[in-house]
Amino acid sequence: MARPLADSAVGRAALALGDLELARTHLDAAWSAGARDGALAWSRARLYGRLFAEAQERERLTRGRAESSPATEALRLEAVAMLAAVGDAADRDAVEAELALYEGRLDDGLAAVERRLAARPASWSAHLTAARLHRAAAAGSDRRSDYAAAAGQLGEARVAASAAVEIARSSPEGWLELCRAAFQEAVADQLTLYRGSSPAAEIARTACASAAEVAPWSTAAAALQATVVLLEVRRLPDLEAVDRLTRDAVAELDGLLHDDADEVLIRGLRAYLRQVAVERRMEAAGESEHLPGLLEDRLALAAAEPGNAVAWARYCQALGFAAGTALSRVAPDSETRLTALIEALDEGGRRFPDFAYFQRERQLFAPVLLGAYRLDSGGDCETPFAETASHRAAALTATDPSLPRNVALALDGLTQCRLRDERPVGEEYLDALAVGAHTLELAPEWASSHFGLGWSQLRAAEALRATGRSPLEHLAAAERAYARGFELEPSRTAYWVELAEGRAIEAAWRLDRSE
Repeated sequence: MARPLADSAVGRAALALGDLELARTHLDAAWSAGARDGALAWSRARLYGRLFAEAQERERLTRGRAESSPATEALRLEAVAMLAAVGDAADRDAVEAELALYEGRLDDGLAAVERRLAARPASWSAHLTAARLHRAAAAGSDRRSDYAAAAGQLGEARVAASAAVEIARSSPEGWLELCRAAFQEAVADQLTLYRGSSPAAEIARTACASAAEVAPWSTAAAALQATVVLLEVRRLPDLEAVDRLTRDAVAELDGLLHDDADEVLIRGLRAYLRQVAVERRMEAAGESEHLPGLLEDRLALAAAEPGNAVAWARYCQALGFAAGTALSRVAPDSETRLTALIEALDEGGRRFPDFAYFQRERQLFAPVLLGAYRLDSGGDCETPFAETASHRAAALTATDPSLPRNVALALDGLTQCRLRDERPVGEEYLDALAVGAHTLELAPEWASSHFGLGWSQLRAAEALRATGRSPLEHLAAAERAYARGFELEPSRTAYWVELAEGRAIEAAWRLDRSE
């Protein structure tokens, strides 16, 4: 029995120091050797709970998915099994709170935490569990689009985590666990990533400095700092500052790439940071210095998990960024980049035939971009391209209401083909309006449906103005569609650019009439 006891002791020490893999090796060895005491079960429950939480965050970063993979789900089930075996070796309310968290019984978990804090108000781990429960509740509210409830629940998480900060200052173990928790809060807080200030950022900054002192080698500490940068660069108005902060954060992450590093997590964080910088530059119609690095990271992440369709889709998305930035400038390498995107989508379709994204983008969006480039660069518009775009747009919209923008772009490509080919404008812009109206009928509460209809109205207005007819009726309809879209999702500020385009069409029309 000496060996299981030794493994158990080493495993608990490793767990206290934050070395989860070493802890797993020894705690699992003790359990496999037949040790079944409640203290060992509690340690393994805490271990697998941490592993489950880290795996979830890794999937959010590298796969963009909310649901768990089978491997991650197995970690959760192991934590649940260990909690059931704890017995009297740990506080029952602590065990119940953890169990409720992993089983989705969030109200029961909060009730257990309240009982534990009533008995032990100085328990930093109880406050930390409360923060995790509130974040889990907020994530559920966010998925249901109940943003007001999510914001309130995230506020509760901040209060609980702040209490944990104050209590845990004297405990190295507390700081390490707090560092992970703050990182999870910052990453999981999708509201703050897309809607402005962060209730996690203040806690994250505070925890990061001390975590770096306690364990400067900790990936968690670096990940935390990268997340703080991510929260900042999303809202900085100065794009030079965005690029500078991103460069510094990427350099810090690069310093963690050693033999035993979690390369997938680090590359995932780097890609996340670089993508934000790329998107910010694209908003200003520019190309980011971080685009090559983003492509490299997304390709490496896809190669690390060759069976992961979402990882390949994210690589295709990065290729789309590259193509879009080139196309916006009619750059000489636009067609090369577009061809690379189409080839990657073809590869995705072959490898993942059941993943609709690749076929959808390959059949609709990518050819439209390619056709638009050939037109803008003075090339010929091929009639088969125009006809195919129209037919595919109608067929896809009839079965998938989530495509209003892509469909509108396809029909815009069709309209532009006929305009540039000096053919009379017939009913193609009416086709675009019909598609937009049909999409709206299928999904009236989707902001994207209204934005898609607004885009179609703008295309109709542009087509009419180009042939000397009044675009004003369609411009007014576009204004109404965009206004409704903003009512449903006020955060979609990028669409103000399209609304401004409508004002430009009206100004051009009035200028034409005054000449």
